[in-house]
Amino acid sequence: MKILSTIRTTANLSDRGLHKILALVLSCTLIIGTYGFFPAKAKAATCANDQSVSAGTLTFTVVGTYCLGAIIVTGGGSGTFTPPSDWDTSSSTIFVIGPGGNGSAGVGGGASGAGGGGGAYAMVTAESISGPQSFQVGGGGSGNPTWFSTTGTVNAGAGGNAAGTTQGSAGTVSAGTGFSGGAGGAGSATARTPGGSGGGSAGPEGIGGAGRAPVATSGDGGSGGGGNGGGAQGSVAASATGGAGGNNASGSGGGTGLASGSCTSSNNGSNGGGGGGGFGINASGTAGAGCSGSMGTEWSAISVGSGGGAGGGGSNASNTASGRNGGNGGTAVGYGGGGGGGGAARNTPGNGGSGMDGVIVIMYTLLVLSAPAVTTDSAGNVTVNSATLFGAIMSVGSGGTITRGFATSTDPAMASDVSTTSESGSFSAGEFNLPVLLSSADTIYYYRAFATNSGGTSYGVVRSFSSTNTSAVRRIRIFASFSIKIIGGTIKIFGA
Repeated sequence: MKILSTIRTTANLSDRGLHKILALVLSCTLIIGTYGFFPAKAKAATCANDQSVSAGTLTFTVVGTYCLGAIIVTGGGSGTFTPPSDWDTSSSTIFVIGPGGNGSAGVGGGASGAGGGGGAYAMVTAESISGPQSFQVGGGGSGNPTWFSTTGTVNAGAGGNAAGTTQGSAGTVSAGTGFSGGAGGAGSATARTPGGSGGGSAGPEGIGGAGRAPVATSGDGGSGGGGNGGGAQGSVAASATGGAGGNNASGSGGGTGLASGSCTSSNNGSNGGGGGGGFGINASGTAGAGCSGSMGTEWSAISVGSGGGAGGGGSNASNTASGRNGGNGGTAVGYGGGGGGGGAARNTPGNGGSGMDGVIVIMYTLLVLSAPAVTTDSAGNVTVNSATLFGAIMSVGSGGTITRGFATSTDPAMASDVSTTSESGSFSAGEFNLPVLLSSADTIYYYRAFATNSGGTSYGVVRSFSSTNTSAVRRIRIFASFSIKIIGGTIKIFGA
């Protein structure tokens, strides 16, 4: 039975009088149905966050109309993911990034190191999940891919580790749709030369930028690292100043090559750009270290993104002075970036930089919950110490179990001395009533209906009755599809 309309009256109506106002009531019903009569639904827009992972961490954040989160396992590892209660298969997307490879060290009096490869990026949509799902996050330099559900569902390969002067290979996609990472830059077999730079991770915008091999000249700076997905290759240094890092997909973010001193924010990459190369030196001392890549902003709301490759370490050309050291390869920042190779020198060579861990990013459409809609109706069966209050749930909303009831008070604003009576269950739309206890005779009581679910709480209008009021309830059948009730001075029309 649907409630079509209500109208208040203070008079006792005869059957004849009731039928005289029927046309007016039906007109009100049309207006109410067109323009709305009842309180607007409350809504909740939150992610359930009742999922679990057996390894690492995962927290979902509301981003626009989506829930977005990342499985982060420091150092890599495997586990299971149990989806949250509001999981929406039809709108879900799983993104995975493989880990970056490590750069290799230079050799004292010999060759320079090479850059590690960047990890691949892959994705899959509408992933049906009904229970715990296995996953693996590859650790930086481990060579292990990052995958979700099964290795054949979505799988992003790891960037290869550099070995000697041989650069690390680019990670490739084994399952899902995506892009390969950037290969690292090779080292040089020529003595006392700078190291190659690391390759950038792939990302949603495309292939990771490749690292650069150095110019085979002692005393030069290292090459710049590759940018992240869709970004550019780093630059080669042709002098003591290191080469610039590759830009990101937007054409910015690459760090400038290091001319002296230590890496600063301008030498490190930003927003997924590659790090600049370290400077070279022709006298005693330590050549400049490669500068860091940076994390992309693909999923900036959760501080996760594909990484730019690191710069290569500079070289030391001196073959006679003391303290002749090569620069260390830079470390990638962000997920999947490759480390830079170490520069060579007569004495102590530079170490290779570390590749970065992989990551899994999960996204699904946010479930917007709506509160029930409720109206306050009349009071009946009023005595000096009790009454029966009537209300109706007009719609149940989308928030599950409902608590419905009434709030009563002697305060017209219902701001103080408020008592509530309620019941909970899986209720449908329709009338309900509950008895309430009264504390005083000859007192005006104010009351309103309310209904609550996980989507919020809605209230009906505030009405009143006197504890001496004993208004009767009358019921009149109009015709086959409609009936009308008078309950404590309120006319209510019901349709089939």
